[in-house]
Amino acid sequence: FLIAMILVARGEDVRVDLNRGMLDVFVQDPEGHPVLNLGAGDFEITANGKNIQIDHFSIQREPLALGIVVDRSSSIDPFRKDIDRVVTQLVGELGASDQAFLITFAGTNSINVPLTNRHKDILDALHKVPGSYGTRFYDAVVDSLRYLDTAEAPRKALVVFSDAADHFSERSFEDVLRAVRRF
Repeated sequence: FLIAMILVARGEDVRVDLNRGMLDVFVQDPEGHPVLNLGAGDFEITANGKNIQIDHFSIQREPLALGIVVDRSSSIDPFRKDIDRVVTQLVGELGASDQAFLITFAGTNSINVPLTNRHKDILDALHKVPGSYGTRFYDAVVDSLRYLDTAEAPRKALVVFSDAADHFSERSFEDVLRAVRRF
């Protein structure tokens, strides 16, 4: 682009082919893992039976906004260490440009760590949240989806660790379904 601007400033003719397209692809192996060691020669693009030359090829990873929702009700106590271990692994897989938040719930739900790229804050907060009685599963999921929707990242995901028992929510299962569909 800079070269084109210099040539125009010097009064020279510039030809730029703007008939370009972008094709996003995701390739995974038979076990479901992403395959990242691919190049332009590994792909063939055709349109109307004609091969299309690949002029530019790059692998890019878009930032992620991840909502982590963890049940801290007493029914989870036998699984708490396992949940904490999996959350730790999940947070460890986040990239530097990824953001995440932590919401825990039992009788109430609260944002323990707002959306941040300081991933260690999530683990620190997770281990400090005590267990409690009651479960507001539906409320936690709907509130988490609403909060996740405020994130600006191009990719968004919500992971919920719970037995999905609900005893005190103001919202219903149908409210959860509506929130998921809107998302």
